[in-house]
Amino acid sequence: MATTYISKKTRIEAVKALYPRDDGSSVTFEGNPGIYKAVVDYLSMQEMERDVKAAKEDAALEIKEAMKNAAEAVVIGPEGNIYRITWKAVDVAEEPAPRAAFVRRSLSVKKNTTPD
Repeated sequence: MATTYISKKTRIEAVKALYPRDDGSSVTFEGNPGIYKAVVDYLSMQEMERDVKAAKEDAALEIKEAMKNAAEAVVIGPEGNIYRITWKAVDVAEEPAPRAAFVRRSLSVKKNTTPD
């Protein structure tokens, strides 16, 4: 029997369509290695996400500290890799409610393969 594969997006949409709301019931899965592996994988990925997020925040702080008030930077690595960094302030307009105008400064790091 041939295996048919469907995309992850299609699977997610199908599950949402079949089970749009919970019915308040409770189930127990015992002796189901597939669901057990999915639960263990999910929790492992969740822990890795926290670690990655913390490491990314640390790296962003180091970059921001080095850039100070600069809006753009170029970093050339030891192998000649070039990275372009922007950390520009953008005024965000006030909304009717409940947000006042503010300034957003977003960090962006891109890798270039060729210098200017």
